[in-house]
Amino acid sequence: MATCTPYVAGDYVHVSSGSASGHGWWYRNNCPNQKTTVTIYLYEFYSDNTWHYKSQGSAYVWPGGGSANWANARWVCGVPPYGTAGWRSLISIHSPGTGASAYTPARNLACG
Repeated sequence: MATCTPYVAGDYVHVSSGSASGHGWWYRNNCPNQKTTVTIYLYEFYSDNTWHYKSQGSAYVWPGGGSANWANARWVCGVPPYGTAGWRSLISIHSPGTGASAYTPARNLACG
């Protein structure tokens, strides 16, 4: 039996209710229509030119996205006034098939 190849997607990390927040989901491509665990990791870009892990979230979801089928990760912003920092997320699944992972594009947010 051939191995299937899913893929993952996510939105830009954004500020929501005083937190950096991101969502990640998966698409089945040629894989069976089944639930799998999606994990999203949030990273902040520091002045030493490295990405620092901040938080993660997981959900056992169907493919296709939408608020019922995504994982969410949040990181509470510091005390105002907020500094600006780069943020991105990594979305990952380990199955079905080959699994998949991808980074979302980085963007600057007033949550540093």
